[in-house]
Amino acid sequence: PASMTGEDVVEFQVSGGGATREAVLKAVLDQGAGRVRLAEPGEFLRRALMNGKASLLHIERLNDLLASETQAELAVVHSAPALRLRAKAEQLLQLALRVAARMEAMLDFGDEEDVQTNAHESSTLAMLNELQVGLASVTDASHLLADLRQGLPVVLAGAPNVGKSSLLNALSARDAALVHDRPGTTRDVLRVSLALGGVGTTLVDTAGVRDDEDTSDPVERMGIARARKEAAEATVRLHVVASDAEAERTLATLTGETTDLVVRNKVDVTPCTITHANLVACSAATGEGIDAVRDALVGRLRVLVDTVVPDDGASAAVWRTRQAAHVATAADAANLATSQVGTDLLLAADTMRTVIGELQLLTGAQSNVGVDGRVAIDAERILDTLFADFCIGK
Repeated sequence: PASMTGEDVVEFQVSGGGATREAVLKAVLDQGAGRVRLAEPGEFLRRALMNGKASLLHIERLNDLLASETQAELAVVHSAPALRLRAKAEQLLQLALRVAARMEAMLDFGDEEDVQTNAHESSTLAMLNELQVGLASVTDASHLLADLRQGLPVVLAGAPNVGKSSLLNALSARDAALVHDRPGTTRDVLRVSLALGGVGTTLVDTAGVRDDEDTSDPVERMGIARARKEAAEATVRLHVVASDAEAERTLATLTGETTDLVVRNKVDVTPCTITHANLVACSAATGEGIDAVRDALVGRLRVLVDTVVPDDGASAAVWRTRQAAHVATAADAANLATSQVGTDLLLAADTMRTVIGELQLLTGAQSNVGVDGRVAIDAERILDTLFADFCIGK
């Protein structure tokens, strides 16, 4: 059959509303009692996988494409390196099988007089090195995709009363944060999720930071501690200042290539007289320069996405935690096997089974693993978790 599942399929084209569809469905179930049932979540795709019509990586990509809410998420899942993952995994699997086969041959025939053990060991180590390099070259974009779905954290940091909350409201185009002229109005962390330039972002407003000796308020001190922690863990920091002198001091702390940006706020009160590649001037109160701040921020976020998923024309990338875990375990096992070749070849051969098994789990292969078929792969738990994410039958 040429159907999506590889099985015979009958499709009913039913016109009318929901009542008509329900009536047809009931009639089919009644007539086929004991032989017909509703499809389980993801069952069509599961059957497509079992019948070789789709790979696990293809199905995961479909799932993630459907779940993507921003252009940046789509860019990661549908990037050229991600599309190359299946071919890369198959290439590494074939290499691992060759290494394991050579080890088995050395174990079985190493005592033969015409077998050059040293030469075989040297070539095995060369292939193992190629395997290690190949595994190490797979980019891990799983953390990036998770961050994009939660929103890349952008922290607004600075002293009290420089306009961080006003800037948050201006960038998000909503009155999310309470604003007042009194310093220390923001005591706790406030998060606002939005898409900026197609990139999932979480703007984080924090308490104004000043030295502990400058405040006796224990609540404010707790807010300052949280602000410092958020700033340390942020993907991008917007250093908000309200004077040229403070802007210059902050710019001096930014070294090398940075994703941080200094925002010289309150230009409606005191005009900005300095220029710098990492500085944007604005007035959160009047809206002047807000578009420039937004554009500069989006540019930095885009650079982050492009940097994590580079494309050299041949590289591959994983985008799910499951995939990353299999590649990491395979890489660790390949490194271990390399160290075992010269001391315990039997142990090295057994370790290679782990490499092969992890690469087959990466692609969702269901067949036995190993050069002699002693290692079986059971992916049922992986499949149950994956297909439960789909709507009924799709």
